[in-house]
Amino acid sequence: MDIITGKRTIIEALHSGILINEIYIQDNMKQKEGFIREIKNILKKSNIPLKSLSSYELRHLSKTEKHGGAAAKVEEKRFVDVEQIFQNAEQKQEKPFIILLNGIEDPHNFGAILRSADGAGAHGIIIPKRRTAPIGATTARTSAGGLYHIPIAKVANISQTIMKLKEKGVWIVGSDSSSDTMYYDVDFTMPIAVIIGNEGKGMQDIVRKKCDFIVKIPMIGNVKSLNASVSGGVLFYEAVRQRFRKI
Repeated sequence: MDIITGKRTIIEALHSGILINEIYIQDNMKQKEGFIREIKNILKKSNIPLKSLSSYELRHLSKTEKHGGAAAKVEEKRFVDVEQIFQNAEQKQEKPFIILLNGIEDPHNFGAILRSADGAGAHGIIIPKRRTAPIGATTARTSAGGLYHIPIAKVANISQTIMKLKEKGVWIVGSDSSSDTMYYDVDFTMPIAVIIGNEGKGMQDIVRKKCDFIVKIPMIGNVKSLNASVSGGVLFYEAVRQRFRKI
């Protein structure tokens, strides 16, 4: 079982149907009364225990001071096969919109990407078994519950997975500030997979060479690059803009 923290994360986990063993609320926290009422309303049809803990007990349980006065014991995130991501797109009668992570090692970035990807309606995320941030309390909290809604596939080799995606007609988009192609000049209404590279090094060369398009996000001010999760959000919502425009 995993420990997750934060009111919104717990509520989203409840709505997702994930197995929750227990929920813990910090005692003597009047500002949590609205949250407690919301939780109790959700729990009316379940047998999930709701327990009160002291601030010390909650910190000890969650191993963080940033628990927001609430924690829950939940089952570990279950990974899916890549094929299930395609089935997700098919069920929604949409062209595949997939996110690939290539070396995202910061759990805050990972969680933020999950949040943006779910918000943008991505059908799934593919991560490598190595060089990926752990799926834990920080990732869950930063994702604001997105972790429990979007399918995640874990693969041994991202490069080989890209080739399999191409065989299924998926176009691969990576980003690099040295590109001459603006991100909005690529057709995101096609079956698409967007690659988000490492926070400092970007995409691996072997991955970059397999991209059908390498795009850049224009930087007008003095700062020359964006955080990985922010640049991901820009690309994801360009896909939303183009796909909604086509409806």
